[in-house]
Amino acid sequence: MAARNEARDETVAAFREAVNMTPARLGKWLATDESKSVGQSDGGESVRHASSRRVVKLLHTKKGNLTEGIP
Repeated sequence: MAARNEARDETVAAFREAVNMTPARLGKWLATDESKSVGQSDGGESVRHASSRRVVKLLHTKKGNLTEGIP
């Protein structure tokens, strides 16, 4: 269990280092028209926009509530 927690901590640290915006700032940007025009789309929400919403959700998730699966 300790190895699993250590691996999770390392993953969380790498993720937070890679994301260069706070959840609030990213959420605010996602509400702009500019963000909605970025990335590939089939007429609906772009892939990049959808993945950015997922990043906001992950940033708001407490480390202890993260699992190996994608909820």
